[in-house]
Amino acid sequence: MVALVGCGDYSFHIYVYKMQDRWYNLQINLEITLYTHLEKISLEEGVQVILNNLHMKPKQERVTLGNNTCHVTSLRLRTFALKGTSCYICNLKATHFSVDIQYDGQAPHLNLWGSNPDGELTLFTHDHVLARSLGGKDKIENTKTCCTICNFEKAKLERIEVAKRHAQKRVHLEESVV
Repeated sequence: MVALVGCGDYSFHIYVYKMQDRWYNLQINLEITLYTHLEKISLEEGVQVILNNLHMKPKQERVTLGNNTCHVTSLRLRTFALKGTSCYICNLKATHFSVDIQYDGQAPHLNLWGSNPDGELTLFTHDHVLARSLGGKDKIENTKTCCTICNFEKAKLERIEVAKRHAQKRVHLEESVV
């Protein structure tokens, strides 16, 4: 089975804003990823495997899940096991884990999935509550479980904020030169 990870009919958006008599553009792109599901894993089994391997360093060794092996120690997976399997923004609940590949030859990896209200598969990820681009740390204390739809929407706003901060720095530098 192949699943399309997407957020509806998104197109490319260009956000334009004005700051101190200058116009700035920020383009937001949508990435669409195809996954091939190799094996479905129950929520309980997936969380237990992750918890049982918290002592291992990230990507230290692979763990067997059904007929496949994959890493289960990433910050993303630890977030699911320690912070829950529902989106912290919209409360969408995950239904299962799946051992997936993105393309032929890629090592299998574990993903968390749920179904949106329309019954479409929705991929879950971990969200940096304070985005790394805004100074947030890549630590468990700064992550929460999030569906890709909410994560994408939040990322658009964060990119606008980053662009505004860069523009403010440019304006400040230009003013200090004059």
